Amino acid sequence: MSQRLDRIHPLLGLTRLRLVAVATLMAALVLAWLVALQAGRLAQQVREANRPPAESRASVARRYLAERDYQRITAALQRNNPGVEFEIARGGANLRLSIKDAARFDAWIFALYGLQGYGGSVGWEAEALCLGKCADGTAAHATVKAYTQEIRKN
Repeated sequence: MSQRLDRIHPLLGLTRLRLVAVATLMAALVLAWLVALQAGRLAQQVREANRPPAESRASVARRYLAERDYQRITAALQRNNPGVEFEIARGGANLRLSIKDAARFDAWIFALYGLQGYGGSVGWEAEALCLGKCADGTAAHATVKAYTQEIRKN
């Protein structure tokens, strides 16, 4: 009987191979589709993992120095800068450096430079500056305010 089938359908063996080939091709296509789907999901997860959080914001907080801090600073600077007058405002709001004689200008500048190097993390902002003949009778004066900064994450 097998001979009769071979006569009826001489390519029966080839048909079986075609079915296997088609089934293998279909399986490969399904697996390729699944791989592409997983790759898309992985890419989305990587993008989400690398995205910075929207709520992450930083702010800079400035804290001004207290009167006792100005007293420490002026004690050190007065020893090194004779002829320069240091005045701390009431409540430690600011510090004023002045000279009455223009010949002491180099000491006054040196005192200002000394402020810049104080404490490393202390910043200074000038509130007033006068060079030459000032209205208050001084040869030069500077009113400065010291602060520290802190970065806060909200």
